[in-house]
Amino acid sequence: MGKAPVTDLLDRFTGAATLSPSARPTPLSVSMGEDFYLYGPPPVDQISIHVVAPDPTGRLGWLASTIEKQLNDLLRLRPGWDGRRARPPYQAAVMRAIEVFASFGDLAFPPQVFPLPDGGIQLEWHAGSSVEIEVDAEGVAHVLVVDDIGEIDINEELRSGDAVLIDRVRAVLEDLAGRLARVR
Repeated sequence: MGKAPVTDLLDRFTGAATLSPSARPTPLSVSMGEDFYLYGPPPVDQISIHVVAPDPTGRLGWLASTIEKQLNDLLRLRPGWDGRRARPPYQAAVMRAIEVFASFGDLAFPPQVFPLPDGGIQLEWHAGSSVEIEVDAEGVAHVLVVDDIGEIDINEELRSGDAVLIDRVRAVLEDLAGRLARVR
């Protein structure tokens, strides 16, 4: 008796294929069809942040790998991750969040990163006062800085290259980093 056609094919590509069983596909459902219709196919992209610095394995490398992991975790979210109709983060939001992070990336601590239901991302730093940067699905960033007593210090759109606003936010973040260092 001759070999089965699949075995012949596998013999030709030794090492490139296997007969091991693969994971069972997820059965299709009406809600999956609705999600596909409303939001399109699920995202499969993953990001990689590479630090170009004298010591990429040092503190900057750690900060970059921390934010990279958080963003990749968010990119794995499926439509409806909130139990309703939330969208996974859009690529424009992720790319802008990386740009914003790079503006402040040499700080002593990474932000907390949260998905937004519209496909955006929010970066947050808290230590008495707080800095929240919301990046919507289209990549438009907005910064909100609230001081220790709840007064709004900054509430503006954060445009690329706005050095004055970036410096103001950087000063607040440096103050927050100093507070954290004193507490530890």
